[in-house]
Amino acid sequence: IFEGTTAEVVDRFRMVDFVGASAGEWKRRPGFVLVGEELERSRALIDLLRALGDSTADVVFRISSLEPMDCTPDIVDLIVRSAGRFAPHFHLPLQHAADRMLTLMRRPYTLEHYRTLVAEIARRLPHASIGSDMIVGFPGESDDDFRANLEYLPFSPLTHLHVFPYSDRPGTAASGMRDKVDGVTVRERGRQLREIGADLARAFRDSQAGTERPGLTLEDGTLVVTDNYLKVRIPPGFARNQRLLVRIETGAAAATPLPSPGAGLEMPPASTR
Repeated sequence: IFEGTTAEVVDRFRMVDFVGASAGEWKRRPGFVLVGEELERSRALIDLLRALGDSTADVVFRISSLEPMDCTPDIVDLIVRSAGRFAPHFHLPLQHAADRMLTLMRRPYTLEHYRTLVAEIARRLPHASIGSDMIVGFPGESDDDFRANLEYLPFSPLTHLHVFPYSDRPGTAASGMRDKVDGVTVRERGRQLREIGADLARAFRDSQAGTERPGLTLEDGTLVVTDNYLKVRIPPGFARNQRLLVRIETGAAAATPLPSPGAGLEMPPASTR
């Protein structure tokens, strides 16, 4: 991990995504973090993230996805206080808003736990992007279960959704469950959640109009991805992989480049309460 933030790589990249299946498992498996010039054993994901945050590399880290139970208060606090070292972007898969379905899916958290987590993130980082995965049509999902999604999601601080229809995978416990949901119902439920997801994304983009966000140019330099994961177009004239400060325009499909002081790591201040 630390070899990936050496000067040779930083000369080419300004953002590093922290990715991996079950990244939170780091806290349950022996690992190593760099302290000074030596590797020391660590068993906590937060220790790894702190070491990355303390690196001198001119790079922003984006944590791609964490399970809700692995996104601890310490991790949220680290991102809030990182002054832009960690992007204000969270992907926290809820999967379902009905506790009964979470139990059937063997998810070790409740809706209330998730609700509290994302509400705290939104309170402390009002500009943060908070995405989620949702599954429709899991075996046993009743109308009442699905309704729980409709009651929670539209009023949540989530900013985008990835919606997946359940499909059997041979050898899994779910494939042997009874009360399978018919395909027509699964498709309709997926349509409803995707519609909610589109509304959430639109509301988030609209809320960012007029704000100033640090970002990084992609493609031919006319596309910028902001720290809070908006993708906006700017006029030609900038190189790829260049840090910019941009003002988000109405609709959040375009932005105006602004004078950018220095490295551009600093984000607008967040609440540290």
